[in-house]
Amino acid sequence: MKKLKFILERNEYFPVEELNWQDIRFVTTGKEHNMMYLGVVLPGDSEPIEGLDVTIQVVMDALYQAHISLPEDLRGKGLAVKIYRALVERLGHLYSGKGRRQNPMVDRVWAKLMMDPTIRCADNSIGSACWLPEDELGPSLEEFLGEE
Repeated sequence: MKKLKFILERNEYFPVEELNWQDIRFVTTGKEHNMMYLGVVLPGDSEPIEGLDVTIQVVMDALYQAHISLPEDLRGKGLAVKIYRALVERLGHLYSGKGRRQNPMVDRVWAKLMMDPTIRCADNSIGSACWLPEDELGPSLEEFLGEE
């Protein structure tokens, strides 16, 4: 009977901790000026997870800064790190200005993201960034965040 319940209420029983970032999909839910709003679709779902919102803001006409809102029941499971890693893969890089961070959990997300050996990252008092080794902005991000 547990299997049937798993199928009928998959969101409640989905093992988020076992999710691979490569299985995360994004759908555009809106655009406004320098902002793009994304829904997050997890494996087994056809629609974005309600309450899980990602906004990509273009900063200084070049940097992709992510803002994320997670439902309470999905927090503390490593999902934000996996979402950020998936965004790096799709966008080439992510940036986060430290002055804009309102939630201290974001610092932990970035600390875990920076431990990923498949991407390059830099961090200083201004902000944090991670990028794919082949991203054309990588050297500029490294120089910008290495100045202290």
